Amino acid sequence: MAPSSAKFPGVWDGVKSHTRYLGNQKYRIDSYVDSQNSFGAMIRISFSGEIEQLSEDAWRTTSLEMR
Repeated sequence: MAPSSAKFPGVWDGVKSHTRYLGNQKYRIDSYVDSQNSFGAMIRISFSGEIEQLSEDAWRTTSLEMR
């Protein structure tokens, strides 16, 4: 994969929300990233994870699964 080619969906991509608030400063993210492989083909990787806000500018990833 070529990290510089990574493209994540934005709020204008027709998906209402990739993020869901779980309460207690915790969020669930279900989304994807498109990136070029070594042959130049675009590959989509789906991922799910949870993050927690620790302070105004500090976050922690509590789980991450890529498919």
